[in-house]
Amino acid sequence: MDIIDNRLKNAAMTPKPSVGDAEGWTRRFLKYQALQVAAQRRGDIPAANRHVEKVTEALDVLAKTGLDGRMALERLMNDTDPSTRGRAARRVMEWDPDRAIPVLARLLYEQSDPQSVSVEAVLIVREARYALQKYFGLDLFDPTELPDRLAAMGITLPEKTSRGLRREN
Repeated sequence: MDIIDNRLKNAAMTPKPSVGDAEGWTRRFLKYQALQVAAQRRGDIPAANRHVEKVTEALDVLAKTGLDGRMALERLMNDTDPSTRGRAARRVMEWDPDRAIPVLARLLYEQSDPQSVSVEAVLIVREARYALQKYFGLDLFDPTELPDRLAAMGITLPEKTSRGLRREN
């Protein structure tokens, strides 16, 4: 049984949490993220899009729920699921880019889950790259400067990833 199945079973029918309930919103985020991934894997894009709305709502509430919500998002940056790490890191960028940037940089080259469909892996990398490019003020369609910006922070990408971003293939 994979992580998605476990999260779906553990989240079951959870009611919508109150605004200050960071733990409840974290469970809701994980539940709808798992539902979104399951829908993507079966090719049900309308369902996946509906679940993304719930994922976004949960992330928005967590980011605005003070210290508890922020700490929950920071913990999610260590999750086993790369999509969870990426979504959490993109929110953490708002208040702690020094912690979020290395998480997003790793997503540029980490191996994806063998059960994932190709669109999942592409979306994870693309979203991480766009978040980094936006943070550095780079053109979203031109990642060629990104490896140097990360290197200036002490983050070294694998050569293959750097060459690909610089379009030196």
